[in-house]
Formats: sequence, C-alpha cells, structure tokens
Amino acid sequence: KVDGAKIDVLEFVSKVEGGGGGSPPSPSPPTPTPPTPTYNPTGASGCVNDATWSGKFNVAHTCDYVAQNPDGRCFFEDSDGVKATIACPEVCDPSCESPVVSPVAPPTSTPTAFPTNAGGCEDDATWSGKFNTAHTCDYVAENSGNRCNWENSDGVKANVACPVACNTC
Repeated sequence: KVDGAKIDVLEFVSKVEGGGGGSPPSPSPPTPTPPTPTYNPTGASGCVNDATWSGKFNVAHTCDYVAQNPDGRCFFEDSDGVKATIACPEVCDPSCESPVVSPVAPPTSTPTAFPTNAGGCEDDATWSGKFNTAHTCDYVAENSGNRCNWENSDGVKANVACPVACNTC
C-alpha cells in the first residue's frame, strides 16, 4: 500500500519504465547538435600549406617534412586531429600540382654519379625504434635488411623515416 491505496507492483514498474507514470511526461528540450569543426588556418586558402601546422608527436614534422615523403606522411595529424592531407594541400592534394620549375643550376657538361640524396631524400634525425632510443636511422642502416620494418613508438616504420638507410629514395 502507498498512501493507503493498494498498488500492483508489476503494473507500477511497467508504467514507470514505460513513461506512463500517471501524468504526461514533460517534454525534454532537444539536444543541440554541435557544429562540425572546420579547419581554416589564417591566410590559408586553396593550395597553400599551413605554415603553423606540425605533427602531434614532433614539432619538426611540418608540411616541408611531409613533402620529403608524402606517400608515407600525408596521414600524419596534429594535436587537434587535423591531418596533413588538409593542412598541407601543396604536398598531399594531387589537384594542387605546382608547375614544373626549371633547375636552378645549369646542367653539367659531363655526366655525374647519381646523387645519394636526390630530391631532398634524407633520414629523419629524430626517429628511433620504439624499444631503444639508440636505434636510430644510422643503426638501422647497419642491417637494413632486418631493421627497415622496425617501428617507433608512434608506429612510423624505419623504411618511411629512414629512406636513405633503407634505400627507398
């Protein structure tokens, strides 16, 4: 009994759980949908890289760094979750292809050996294996056949971060 009236417990529970507790339910206010965040750095439009963007694990991982290996780095993101594909369109957006630039130096009259650092390909001086900071790109180069698949703590493989050591330039 509640307040002197006999109550069927199962009916009471059914009404409470079903929202039929006796009085009409008060309408709940609609839950506002949060606005979808957009990325629009100051001064950036179209095919211009964001000069302030850097990867979330290393401030040296800028759009210029991504440009050294776009296939392996355009998936990088910053601490706000903005991917390099958005912040670095000059590098990562194929529709932003820049015109071919003439070489700065005139061609030589005699052939030269293929440069080992062609096209700005260089090892990441900050990369190290996830289990030992002494396992740098130089260490990987000592046994590249076995070490180029190693990863750092961010999941970046040596063959991406150490293209010279792994002969992937």
